[in-house]
Amino acid sequence: MKTAVNKVGKLAALALTLASFTYGGQAAADVAGRIEWNDPSPWTTLASTCAVDESGLKQYAFNYADFYYLGSAVSTPNRKGGVFPLVGRCNVDNPLDANVNPKWNTLIIGYMDPDLQKTAASVVARLIQVKRATGATSTLAIFNSNTNSTVGRTEGYVTFDASFDFHNNAYFVQLELVRASTEVLSPIVYSARLVDSSPDTVPK
Repeated sequence: MKTAVNKVGKLAALALTLASFTYGGQAAADVAGRIEWNDPSPWTTLASTCAVDESGLKQYAFNYADFYYLGSAVSTPNRKGGVFPLVGRCNVDNPLDANVNPKWNTLIIGYMDPDLQKTAASVVARLIQVKRATGATSTLAIFNSNTNSTVGRTEGYVTFDASFDFHNNAYFVQLELVRASTEVLSPIVYSARLVDSSPDTVPK
C-alpha cells in the first residue's frame, strides 16, 4: 500500500514538473491577440502611484488604482486651439537582478475612454527614455485610447522595437488624460505594464 501511494505521489510530481516546463514561461493572453510571457519579468504600476504634474494639481483625483479628472474639472485650453492634458509620470524600474536588461516589447495600459474613438476624452501613454549623461529624452512608444473602440474598462496595448539599457538610461511612462468639456465623463487610467509579448497564433 505504501509503495502504491509513493508511486501516485511521484507521478503527480512528474506531471506538475512537466506542466511547469510546458507553461512556465507563458502567462495568459489577457490582451486580445497577444500572448504575454513571464520571462523577462514584467514591470507594472498603478496609475494612482504616479506623480502628477504640478499644472494639474487642482484637477486630478485618485481612487484606489484610478487616476482621473476631479469632479467637473476639464482640460485647460491652449493657444493653439487644443487643450493641455492632465499629466502623471510613472517611474520605470528594472525588475531583474544585477546588470541584466529586460527585453520588453509591449506597453499595456488599463483605462476607460468614455467617448471611445471621439476626441473629447482620451488616454494617451508615452514610454520615454532619459539619457543619464545629458537628460535628453526620446519617446519609444505611444498608446492612444482613441484608436480603440472597447466600451468600459479594458486594456489596450502598443508594441515597440527598442532595447532597454538601465545602466545608461532611465525610463518613465507619461500618462495624459484629456477631458474637453463636462459633456463627457472623465477618462480613467488605472494601470501600466511593460512585458514581452508575441502574436497569439494558437487556434481557439
